[in-house]
Amino acid sequence: MTTSLPHPRSGKPVPRFRLFLLALAFGVLPAFGNTITVTNTTDTTGTGSGSLRAAIAAAMPGDTITFNSGLTGTITLTSGVLQINTSLTITGPGPAQLAISGNKASGVFAINSGTVTISGLTIENGSNGNVGGGITNDGTLYVTNSTISGNSSGQFGGGIYNDGTLYVTNSTISGNSAQVGGGGIFNNSTLYVTNSTFSGDSAGNGGGGIYNNNTLYVTNSTFSANSADNDGGGIFTSGSVTIKSTLLAGNSTGQNCGFSNGSVTSQGYNLSDDSSCISAFDQPGDLNHTPAQLDPHGLQNNGGPTQTVALLPGGPAVDHIPDANCTDTNDKPVTTDQRGVSRPQGKGCDVGAYELVQSVPFSSFNPSLAIDDGKHPGFVLTSTFTLGSASTGLNPATEAMTLEIASYTLTLPAGSFHKLWNASDAPYGYEGTVNGATVVLGLVPLGNNTYSFDAAGSPVTFTGIKNPVTVTLTFGTDTGTANVQALLTSF
Repeated sequence: MTTSLPHPRSGKPVPRFRLFLLALAFGVLPAFGNTITVTNTTDTTGTGSGSLRAAIAAAMPGDTITFNSGLTGTITLTSGVLQINTSLTITGPGPAQLAISGNKASGVFAINSGTVTISGLTIENGSNGNVGGGITNDGTLYVTNSTISGNSSGQFGGGIYNDGTLYVTNSTISGNSAQVGGGGIFNNSTLYVTNSTFSGDSAGNGGGGIYNNNTLYVTNSTFSANSADNDGGGIFTSGSVTIKSTLLAGNSTGQNCGFSNGSVTSQGYNLSDDSSCISAFDQPGDLNHTPAQLDPHGLQNNGGPTQTVALLPGGPAVDHIPDANCTDTNDKPVTTDQRGVSRPQGKGCDVGAYELVQSVPFSSFNPSLAIDDGKHPGFVLTSTFTLGSASTGLNPATEAMTLEIASYTLTLPAGSFHKLWNASDAPYGYEGTVNGATVVLGLVPLGNNTYSFDAAGSPVTFTGIKNPVTVTLTFGTDTGTANVQALLTSF
């Protein structure tokens, strides 16, 4: 790694954007309020236990619960549902890293009062003979960047039963079931769904994905492969629904939509692959009985913290929404998809939770790589790349980034990078914990659409790694891939 680089304007040498300087520049700022850290995956109570249950019991209004760096796996509940009776924030490391399981013996969370935010977790295998297999909500609940899966209820709301105010954003609700209604969510009050995917949820009566019994707002979401024995495999409503830019496809038995004495207001640009929504989807841009052309692999890891259902190139949902209409039901701009990918990627936004990225290859990409598989496993990558001629330019502050090294994938949502100072040629940096590893990244504009990019991460284990190693770097729609003869060490 060289020790200096020419300044893009003056040509004078400047210190290279060293990773250790970046780490110092982006130290953690002191937080306001109390933070309680969960240190283990046990389900116990008592002073100093370090469990999630003990953290919730100790929390005061406004506290934040986080998890020890590197803590992964499953917290299996053995003492019943986690009762929350105050306003707090629970911030997990990512739904692929940490799950809270009801062990098919109890619900997972009961929000009894207050304003609660849950992010970066998987909530799974909750069970309730009545309502809310995964979560029951009687307060104000925000669920973001999370997965609700494999939960069940004997009556309503296999994944979530809502009797308060619920916001579901950038999340996946999958594989949940209810014997009566609302396999994914049963809404008995007010529910806002944005940039979220419902897949594989089922109900014995109506509303495989959502059963709405009151007031529902849905924006840029995808309902696919859900089912109901009676009506509304995707969405069933006996209340009021306002829906925009949402895709419903392949929902079986009860078809995509079901209505019973409710009202549905379309704000346009919805797509249904059958005719069950035709009485509601009657606004500009609405498409009925239109094949959605979804990826046949269905729900899978397409980047980002939660699984999604991808669109195929050339499908009717791609670029279907004019830029001016890339907004939610309250007319606020929707600037990313569920994964954090910027919208729009083409001449318009895509219908549903997934924004298709049609990539532009780098004209050159020259990475160097070192991998250590010893006591402190990790990697150090240095590289330069030049954007392709068809690129519309790079804006790291507003674009998602993905780095793939062999089977390892590091994804950062849009907005993760920050400039070190306010200048057009200033370096961008990021330092944080992703997938249990501390990562430090730096990007320096060199002029003429050329950049240097450095990255380091630990602990990251590369099992059975051997040369050549495939490295792929993607910023927004710009991407490059190279096969590298890596320096492989073991210290």
